[in-house]
Amino acid sequence: MQITPKKNKRQLPHRFKVVGAILSIILVLISFSIIAFFAGNYYTENGYIKVWKMWFESYDVKVNSYLHPPTWHTLQIDMKFKNFLKIKKKQQQALKRGILVSDSKDYVPAEITVDGKKQVKVKMRLKGDWADHYNTDKKLSFRIKVKKNDAILGMRTFFIQHPKTRGYGLEWIFQKHLRYEKLLGLRYSFIKVIFNGEDHVVYALEEHFSKELVESNKRREGVFLRFDETDLFIWCTEDKGTLLDQSLQAMSIDTFQRSKIFKNPAKKSLYLSACKLMRDFVDGKIKPSDAFKVDDISKFLAINEMWDTSHGIIWHNLRFYYDPTVAKFECIGFDAVPKEKPSAYFSVLNSRFSSLLMKDRKIADSTIKKIQEYSSADYLKKLIKELNPQWISSQKRIHQE
Repeated sequence: MQITPKKNKRQLPHRFKVVGAILSIILVLISFSIIAFFAGNYYTENGYIKVWKMWFESYDVKVNSYLHPPTWHTLQIDMKFKNFLKIKKKQQQALKRGILVSDSKDYVPAEITVDGKKQVKVKMRLKGDWADHYNTDKKLSFRIKVKKNDAILGMRTFFIQHPKTRGYGLEWIFQKHLRYEKLLGLRYSFIKVIFNGEDHVVYALEEHFSKELVESNKRREGVFLRFDETDLFIWCTEDKGTLLDQSLQAMSIDTFQRSKIFKNPAKKSLYLSACKLMRDFVDGKIKPSDAFKVDDISKFLAINEMWDTSHGIIWHNLRFYYDPTVAKFECIGFDAVPKEKPSAYFSVLNSRFSSLLMKDRKIADSTIKKIQEYSSADYLKKLIKELNPQWISSQKRIHQE
């Protein structure tokens, strides 16, 4: 029997195969984009934000849709009218001056009921340097201190503010990213606030610098440092220009709760040691790697560069923790205000502070490696997997509001 071979099917020209392959790739990318679109496009009353450089790139994300914690805590603030008038007077002074200058005399007493149960005595005042914190009566920004030995949500001192002052959900993601890498990050969440019976809906709650911050990050109690902002405020209020671009060498070194530290000989000694180490660093007397933990500062710089947080790297926003166990510093993420869109250059690494650090070869090499690691697809998938459950679990609760 003779077998006649089948004729080959007509082959497509090579150029059609190439075009087909390209179209297939495009379809895959479009499909991926549609799946990723779950991260945004939910409308609620507070306005959209854009989150870049990760799985949210180019998609609109609502803070009310995703970025407050699964348990939406409620703080009911009750303040006597005479004390509220004092707050209002300070607000008008700040609006007229163009900057808020505060001291301990500005605090007024109030009472906060937490989640309709626990009642706590507090004192509070306006907070925030610039007008975005106090140019609206609906959501003034406050610094709140709990009286005696009580606490609210595990904190004795904290801020509440309009979410827009920190870029809505961008700050939330940034702080979560820091903690994911076991760096010092603030507890930052979204809460419901009722002020003297009026519903102010969503506020951003931000932790202050205290031993509770150290404990929540599993560190030993040390001291916090910052650069003194006093001259900055004086220059701004007297229209002498700005000190934002001044070198760190010109800045005085300060701390929080200075008077309390100086009453404790051990803490005073620790503070003075920390000040000397910081001064030696900014004056160039020692290498940056002798003042900072190399791995931690490299992670910190890489994450800041990833989120383009040049605002948080300005000298008057820098906050440091001095670890007494190794006599070195860690940076604390604060007031980062990540950008909605990335810069076309290394805006964080080119800052004055970062430039000093990057002169050290150990820190520079380690930082570049961390940037490469954090920008990899595998790393981003792991980060998404870590953060997504906190977002998704909040959906049912939010849509009931």
